[in-house]
Amino acid sequence: MAINEKRLPKYLCIYSLKIQAFERADYTCEYCGSTDDLCIDHIDGNRKNNTLNNFAVSCRRCNL
Repeated sequence: MAINEKRLPKYLCIYSLKIQAFERADYTCEYCGSTDDLCIDHIDGNRKNNTLNNFAVSCRRCNL
């Protein structure tokens, strides 16, 4: 590993994946199409499963 190729802290990796999920969903709720009060929903319900395939963008109303 070169000097400049340091691993990112885990929280930055997760943040990057969340941004990718928002961009993939075009900043709209994947359940109802709303663009208000968006958050990330873990599809399988496991908050530790932080993979892009497990993220869905949802509004707070749909993320119950």
